[in-house]
Amino acid sequence: MCGSLKDIQAGADAGFFSANNIAFMRRKGTDFYASYAVAKSPYAKDKFAYDAQSDTYTCPEGQMLSRQKTKKSGKIGEYSNKEACQSCPLSPHCTKAKDGIRKIERDMENDPIREEAKAKADSEKGKEILKQRKSVPEPVWGNTFKCRMSGNRCMDVGWTMLHVNSNCTASCTISGKS
Repeated sequence: MCGSLKDIQAGADAGFFSANNIAFMRRKGTDFYASYAVAKSPYAKDKFAYDAQSDTYTCPEGQMLSRQKTKKSGKIGEYSNKEACQSCPLSPHCTKAKDGIRKIERDMENDPIREEAKAKADSEKGKEILKQRKSVPEPVWGNTFKCRMSGNRCMDVGWTMLHVNSNCTASCTISGKS
């Protein structure tokens, strides 16, 4: 039966990529993979590499940012490198701060959860599971919303339940549950 989340592999879109959702699925024993949004800016936080060993970030230009202060009772770390930013010709593109110094905030509890989930999604297994997610449940919901958006009155409770059942059946079939 498909009533438990334990020992199930699940894929989700970027809308479900949050530390709370990832932690919830872990607690339930689910092998969870979620797509995630990638920022377009070459200077977005996700383009700064975090090194847990040294507790530093490396900026896209190769400069190291170290933790300068901690806020919210140690839950948030603020990382920067004043000297590097002041001498960097790309600083105006990297930060909007009036002082020209890029600051990265790290959620000491949730960022590690998100980073681990990104690595998991980027693995070969993660790519395969997320590919299946796009080919099984997505078309069903896509057709449902397309029908709804076209003004067609087929979106009654019975129609919705049919699609929910279809997704549950497909998900259980993929995971080997029946």
